[in-house]
Amino acid sequence: MKRARQASGRVVRALVLAVVFFSSSAYAARPDRAPSIDPIVRALGVDLDDGESLSHAHKEVAHRAGSRLISLCPDCRLATIDEEGPCGWARTNRRIIQAAVAKGMDEESIVAAYVKTYGPEVLAVDTSQGRYQTMWIVPYLCVAGGLGIVGFVGYRARRRRDEEVVEPEVVEAGEAREALERELAALD
Repeated sequence: MKRARQASGRVVRALVLAVVFFSSSAYAARPDRAPSIDPIVRALGVDLDDGESLSHAHKEVAHRAGSRLISLCPDCRLATIDEEGPCGWARTNRRIIQAAVAKGMDEESIVAAYVKTYGPEVLAVDTSQGRYQTMWIVPYLCVAGGLGIVGFVGYRARRRRDEEVVEPEVVEAGEAREALERELAALD
């Protein structure tokens, strides 16, 4: 039982370390300051002064494109460009995306321009690398592994408990009395 507890303790520590690694690695890769918007404005060929209003369909395209990209502002929490927040970089990039949609660009070309300009770290989910393609399965594997460990430890504990139960020996009354008398005589 002691080994099972030690093993489950190691598994819990490994899971905690994995969660800390994967949650902190996104913050560790963030820049010290927000990148300039000039390169993306040039790449998309938009003018921020265009006050053109968007139709509902265009707003939807801008929303989808913005939700696929994260804000590169180091002062903000990890959030997509589309999320409303205090970040000026994200606000400006929402306007850039809306101007690109008004110009006639589609979601894929906008996202591709951002990736080409800022690199894959701008993607909310980087699907170009293998570890990100399978990242969604990690929590499920952790839960399944934890349940498997708990089940295995419970099975082993129950099996040991069943093995440790010793059936009492059946002793005839006459034999027990004789044995008791011998032991009492030996004490005298």
